[in-house]
Amino acid sequence: HANSFLKETDWLIITLGSSWAYRHKSNNEIVANCHKIPSKLFEKVLLSSAMQEEALQSTISQLKQLRPSLNIILSVSPVRYVRDGLIENNLSKAQLLTTVHSLVSKNSNTHYFPAYELVNDVLRDYRFFKEDMVHPNEQAIQFVWSHFLETYMDKDNLELMKEVSSFLQFQNHRPLHPHDLSKHSNEFQKK
Repeated sequence: HANSFLKETDWLIITLGSSWAYRHKSNNEIVANCHKIPSKLFEKVLLSSAMQEEALQSTISQLKQLRPSLNIILSVSPVRYVRDGLIENNLSKAQLLTTVHSLVSKNSNTHYFPAYELVNDVLRDYRFFKEDMVHPNEQAIQFVWSHFLETYMDKDNLELMKEVSSFLQFQNHRPLHPHDLSKHSNEFQKK
């Protein structure tokens, strides 16, 4: 399904979360974290910007071979990885930001969306985070979403989104007069 999607899509968003990775001690390979295997078999490492850039550049190149007209939006997640430690989280995010900006400067149709900066530099207040003080709350999410729409959606798409949203609200609302629902539904489908 992913392969089919990538062959047809015009836009792809890649959000990066952390520069921390796990290296399997026996073969020195970077691996996905596996909680079923004892942690003593892994070493936690901070990937350098150069290592990240090499891996992501390879991914971007492969995506562009599959779909040359593909637009890629890169972003850095504003979610704090406090389990890594505050200093470690900031080092990680700094590595990601350096990597992303280098990739954007070297690849056409590759863009940066500043979700990280919008939450941490523009909103800059814990009232925009959930109770865990790590994840952005609904207000912050809506703030970032509105900036995303302003940046990447044209007027026609924004208008269509409003109409679809209005229809979905209508569809999810329990009507007082159920016989009117089919009439309004047919009107929307004609649009």
